[in-house]
Amino acid sequence: MVLLIVCVTFCAVSAIVLERAIVDSRAAEQRSAAQRERERLASVKESELQKAANSPATRESLRARQTINQALTRSWAGLFEALETAAAKTEGVTLTAVALTQSDRAFDVRITGSATSHDGALQYVNVLQRQPQIAEARITSQQAAQGSGNGLPSFQALVVWDPGLPLPPKVSLHK
Repeated sequence: MVLLIVCVTFCAVSAIVLERAIVDSRAAEQRSAAQRERERLASVKESELQKAANSPATRESLRARQTINQALTRSWAGLFEALETAAAKTEGVTLTAVALTQSDRAFDVRITGSATSHDGALQYVNVLQRQPQIAEARITSQQAAQGSGNGLPSFQALVVWDPGLPLPPKVSLHK
């Protein structure tokens, strides 16, 4: 029995470490792609940009490239840190799915999760609302526990993540 508990604990810890490594790897890939795009854009001569800016199609293309470049250079780690911090501060909440859609200024993050109680889901959203780069967080639906699966109440939440919101100042422990 003890061996089973140790094995399950080891598997859970391994899954968490693997998930974090994947997130870090994706963030590094995105930073690298953003850096390559910035270098490519910097190499374009200004006169070429001015000539190209006269065409409406070119202006639209440049705006689309700027939007993509902004998305690539966003601090994705900030989003995942906010989600993980809120989950760590809320006992009994497990996220099962996260989906992103982009609006003009921010990203809509749709979260599906389970909580040991409906109050736990509400507490999770309240903690998210206090995160510096979260513009809005609210529960969109809740469902009572069902006999199949983990038997916990499930919830869905909408979080509006705005990477442009200022971060709080870093507190230094050193003088």
